[in-house]
Amino acid sequence: HGGSRILRCAAPMFACCQAETDNSRYQAIESDASEFAVGVHLSVLKDLLATAIAQYGAQAKDYTTSEMQTKIVLPATSTQNCSYLEYLKSSQQTSGIGRPTHFVSHAWSNRFSDAIQALDNFEKQTDGFQNIYWFDLVVVSQHGTSTRPFKWWCGTFQNNIRAIGRVVAIFSPWNKPVYISRAWCLWELYCAINTQSKIDIVLPDTQRFAFIQTLTSDFETIESALSHVNVKDAKAFKDTDRKNIVRAVESIGIAKVNNLITEYLRKWFSATALAAIETIDEWESDNKELLVNRVRSLLIDVGDFEGEQKLLELFPCEDWDAAADIQDDQMLRYELETADQTTDTPEIVPDLLLLASFRKAQNNHDAAMSLFKRVLTVLENTSGRNHPELIPLLYDIGELAELQHDDKTARLCYERAIVINEMTYGPRHINTARSLCCLADLLRKNGEKNVLENDVSTVRSLYERALRIFESESGEEHFTVKHTRRKLGQFLAGINDFEGAKTLYTKAVNVKEKVDPNHTDVADALCDLADVLVKQGEFDNAKKALERALAIYEKVSGANHPITQNVREKLASVALKK
Repeated sequence: HGGSRILRCAAPMFACCQAETDNSRYQAIESDASEFAVGVHLSVLKDLLATAIAQYGAQAKDYTTSEMQTKIVLPATSTQNCSYLEYLKSSQQTSGIGRPTHFVSHAWSNRFSDAIQALDNFEKQTDGFQNIYWFDLVVVSQHGTSTRPFKWWCGTFQNNIRAIGRVVAIFSPWNKPVYISRAWCLWELYCAINTQSKIDIVLPDTQRFAFIQTLTSDFETIESALSHVNVKDAKAFKDTDRKNIVRAVESIGIAKVNNLITEYLRKWFSATALAAIETIDEWESDNKELLVNRVRSLLIDVGDFEGEQKLLELFPCEDWDAAADIQDDQMLRYELETADQTTDTPEIVPDLLLLASFRKAQNNHDAAMSLFKRVLTVLENTSGRNHPELIPLLYDIGELAELQHDDKTARLCYERAIVINEMTYGPRHINTARSLCCLADLLRKNGEKNVLENDVSTVRSLYERALRIFESESGEEHFTVKHTRRKLGQFLAGINDFEGAKTLYTKAVNVKEKVDPNHTDVADALCDLADVLVKQGEFDNAKKALERALAIYEKVSGANHPITQNVREKLASVALKK
């Protein structure tokens, strides 16, 4: 359901550990992310390709990543029996090596030059020229890879994705990406979705242009390619890996994982298509009308009504009114068909959910609530009151209840979600932490001063418990930790526990400074810290914190950016108070 603030993840993070392995000497290895907490700048990968071209000529441009391993990486590192990154370090070539900001998920059977081209495009589009990539070819030693068991590889990929928090997935070719046919790639994408990591799907230049052109000529081909994901049919270099991945996914549910990945890819496709047609004036008008209608249909299909509204604003057309009437007729048909059912059954649940999302987007909250509750009743009758598939529905009903100012119903939903998460995944799982945050957010949504007296300790304990889980499961640098720590800090400051808030913000500064002292996350935490210091009357320390924050914002965002100007005003205000 597109409107929720929670990413639905009803699957255990460590399912990979349920797969069997015959190699007992690796059993003790948990594959801590810190073991490979290092990556390389794109320039290092470009230099690696240049080395291949220098040795083998222009044909090296067509080498797959697998061929780069056998022809370049393994020979270069054979004497030291180490990773290519360690080989560079030993050769005093340390430029472009640092803590990774992005995990690169890619198929080894694709051209290595395509991966470089895709990352180059990604950096140009996002101004990410300082990105450091966790690229397995260079980060992991390629010697003895066949002796490492599935559990080691699974843990390595999953833990690094979780620790880094950002994934770049390279799709090529666009019309039938090798990526979605490879078992390890699908496992990495599932891990990224399940850990709520930010995912960027990128294409090489040649593929990106073909993608845009085919949007108008063969829209269905792209949509079909991204709508048929089946982990069970995916391939792997080692058949034992494929079987282990299938076994791990079966413990979660093949259909659930397939649907989770497919839903993500379809939403990516609809968002990418929407972004692409913003350059529609460059295309033929006949194609424009056809494409806009197709994209609108897809946006509605994936429940992205905000995207649909943006499309309507970008391309106002008299025909939209007629199209809207048709859509309303379709929704009315759904309404009549489902209303005529004497008994709601699982078969009509998709229609009920579609209609509920549509009514919610129309701000018809009463109708949407009635539909969501009908779905809840169906699922309770078919799967039981404590089945994890109820969790996303409880979030939907809770959010809708908040919009209706029915905080009692919202609280019951979030409390029930906590119980089911604890029963299903355990008290220390990140899914449990997310439901804890939902309840805490609800209890303090009207401001700290309006939190009921008996709920103050509850809100604090909810945030503190969620923070401990996120820190343990995702690492101190993950964005979920940042957001939860900030919410807890704001709450503590709101109830005048300034020392508690100051401790949290100081920790946030220290954690981020170790990674990148000039990151805006550091500046954000410094500003939060300064606000608390001002309330404590520590104007000198507040001034120092704001000066550091201002220097970072000026360097990263520019002197005239609104955030920079805001910090400059805060600094002037503190100087006056002092």
